[in-house]
Amino acid sequence: MTYFSSLRFLKEADAILRTGITKYHGRLYKIPQMNQWVTVASTHDFIENIRTAPEHLLSMEAAEYDMSSYQGFPRLVLSLYRHY
Repeated sequence: MTYFSSLRFLKEADAILRTGITKYHGRLYKIPQMNQWVTVASTHDFIENIRTAPEHLLSMEAAEYDMSSYQGFPRLVLSLYRHY
């Protein structure tokens, strides 16, 4: 289903985004892509909160750690990141 949904998004991105904003107004929602999911903030308040969040809450280092832990390689990416 994700593969077909991502192909549909290539053709109908505007309609899919409008439907998502209408259906999930006030919440975050995800749109499938070929190899990942894109999270969409449906209100200006969400965008402003993300934009003004302190780095310790939304840091690249924390995101890399979360992804490496999820994939079964805790701290591998984090330690490589710190050494370069």
